[in-house]
Amino acid sequence: MVFLELSVHVMLRYLVGGSYHDIQATAALAKSSFYSCLHCGVNSVNNCKELALKFPTLASELQKFAADFAAKLNGCIAAQDGWLCRIQVPPEAKTMNKSSYFSRHHQCHGFNVQAACDAVCRFIFVSTRCPGGTGDSKAFYGTGSAMFLQEIPSG
Repeated sequence: MVFLELSVHVMLRYLVGGSYHDIQATAALAKSSFYSCLHCGVNSVNNCKELALKFPTLASELQKFAADFAAKLNGCIAAQDGWLCRIQVPPEAKTMNKSSYFSRHHQCHGFNVQAACDAVCRFIFVSTRCPGGTGDSKAFYGTGSAMFLQEIPSG
């Protein structure tokens, strides 16, 4: 139980921007133990079925999502937007085109993250397929969401 609580503490502090040096000091952890706790926490969240992202694909699910949104904005099943996740410049050996990760708008390197949420702001879709230099509209079409949305019946 203590390891679980420590893993959650380390993961949350780190994911909100805390320095691993500070977290190590406050939790009295060695560097390897810090990363072990961090990976344990992240893996636990990623493997939790209740927290899994699920985009509606069945007609009944689409109708429910549309009904949930109807009170806020008629004709929607989800709200989607893009965000730039900053990263260190990838080395030449890891990517064919380093410059594609550079966002001129934000003046830094990153990934273009496309995410969608339902009417009560729960994430139902996330994609990090495109590098940071890709605009939101092009990244949207690169995720496959656009093709899926064209295939669902109107209304």
